[in-house]
Order: sequence, then C-alpha cells, then structure tokens
Amino acid sequence: MKNYIAFIASFVMLMLVLQVGSGMLLTMLYEPGLTEEVGTLGSTVTFGESTYMFPLVVAMLAATISFFISKRLS
Repeated sequence: MKNYIAFIASFVMLMLVLQVGSGMLLTMLYEPGLTEEVGTLGSTVTFGESTYMFPLVVAMLAATISFFISKRLS
C-alpha cells in the first residue's frame, strides 16, 4: 500500500509540474503570425491543432519517474 500511495502521489505531482512547464514553454514560444493572415481574418477561424502524442509522452515520462521514486522509497 505504501508503494501505491508513493506512486500515485509522485505521479500526480510530476504530471502537474510537467503540464504547467509545457504550458509555460508553449506560451513563451507562441508566435501568432498575424501578418500572413490579415486578408483572411474575417472569414476563417483557427482554434488550433490537436495532437495526442505530446500528452502521452508526458504521462509516460511522469509514470516512469514515479515508478522509480516509489521503488526507491520501498
């Protein structure tokens, strides 16, 4: 039970830190590109692209680190 609690606690904390960190990085690197799309502002709306690979990699990284943290605590 101790390993399970250590794994879950470290996984949640690492996921939170990695998601906030990646959000800050993406915000800092965002360039709107308004100069190329001035002519199409009124006719098209782009909400962004969706990819499932980056969140999956972040979750796998957090789970791997959490596993090793829980093994070290036992």
